Order: sequence, then C-alpha cells, then structure tokens
Amino acid sequence: MTTHILWKYQLNADGQIMTESLKSWEQKKVVEWFRKTYPEHKIVMISNDGPHSPAEKEEKISLGLCKGAADLYIPFISAWVEMKRIKGDTWSEDQKEFNFYVEAKCNNYYLLCYGHKDAINQIEELMNDK
Repeated sequence: MTTHILWKYQLNADGQIMTESLKSWEQKKVVEWFRKTYPEHKIVMISNDGPHSPAEKEEKISLGLCKGAADLYIPFISAWVEMKRIKGDTWSEDQKEFNFYVEAKCNNYYLLCYGHKDAINQIEELMNDK
C-alpha cells in the first residue's frame, strides 16, 4: 500500500506544531516566487474551495463562486493556474470544463501544475514569451 504525504508540519512563532495542506504549501511557494520575481505584476488567488454548508454555498454562488475555477490567475499573461500536489491529486470534470472555457472561449492559458516547481517552470515559459 502506497502512502502519500498530505500535510507539511511547521512550527509557529510560539514553537507549536501547525499543519497546512501540502497543496497550500506548494501554492504559497509559487506566489512567493512570483511576487519576488515579477513585483510589477499581479497574481490573484481564486477562493473557490473548502467545505460549505448549503446556505454558505448558496451565498457564495450568488457572490460569484464558479465550480472548477483554477486556484490562481495572472492577468499579465491571461493565465489560470490550477495547483495539484505532485502525487495523488486528480483533475475534476468541473476543472476540465473550466479549462475548456478559458482556453477555447476566452483565449486564456490554463496551466495544470503538479507542485511548485512545475508551476514556476510553466509560468516562466509564458512570461518569457510575453
């Protein structure tokens, strides 16, 4: 049986163990790198996931929640960035539909990235082509 690491353990300022999902850690690395490398450009988080009660879900839909939307958006290169863990993550049907929409209908890029290194490589390629 294969076990996948789902959590990265860190200490907070008080020395207590805190946890965050590995996907969140990977996404933070991308955002930190992007802001350091391209301070004149914006990278935007799309807050689209997390458990929702039926009432919360209805409220979020009325505020613009879009099933399948990518995790990050980079306006300068019109790129949507979907972050996945290096191993163990799957691509949902809603995400595939969103990918088709932004590429075919909006002429935007959709980057499906497995870990921060993959994301950085794909983003750099588009930034260098601009």
